[in-house]
Amino acid sequence: RARCRSGGPAPVLLRIVAFAMDCLFIIFLTLTVGQLFFAAELAEGFKTLEEYQSQLQTLDKSLQDGNQSAKAEIDRKAEELFQEPTYVELVESITIMIFCLFGLAVSYWFLGERFFVGSSLGKRVFSIASMDLRDGYAPGTGICLLRALLKTIPILQQWLAFSFLIALFNQRRMAGHDYICRTMVIRGMVASKTQEASTIHPE
Repeated sequence: RARCRSGGPAPVLLRIVAFAMDCLFIIFLTLTVGQLFFAAELAEGFKTLEEYQSQLQTLDKSLQDGNQSAKAEIDRKAEELFQEPTYVELVESITIMIFCLFGLAVSYWFLGERFFVGSSLGKRVFSIASMDLRDGYAPGTGICLLRALLKTIPILQQWLAFSFLIALFNQRRMAGHDYICRTMVIRGMVASKTQEASTIHPE
């Protein structure tokens, strides 16, 4: 039984589009969570923020017109905003949603590649999949988790852009995170180790 049915390395542009689709789906899930659990806090917080911004803009215009006393009022209003309960709840809600975004992203890419044979939703749409170069199968648990982390951790986002750029300059179209994980993305399907084992019958 073949470990993979490949049409060769997946084009870099196809990988980027698939990645963008995955990102949009993750953002949609995060916004849905926000609306389910923090709808009131977000609505009230943004309303308060809008009111204070309007007042601060008026004061700033007054300051530019020569009213020096407006500077002290601007500082007072800014301090007042940071202590406003609805604004504090807004900041807390957004912070939780950011952590939720990263958690969903890691889970999404890990579960997709681990349990859907090397493919996230975006990859499935374009019939491409990740393959472990060491054995030709879909990546195992540890590699899937490492790939998910490398594509999610915010400090690595600039690295991720460079990572895809690397793929333009090698025949296997391997991005930076592929080199770290010793994987590549191919056109076609990849078998998992469990699928391969199920085809082997004891004598």
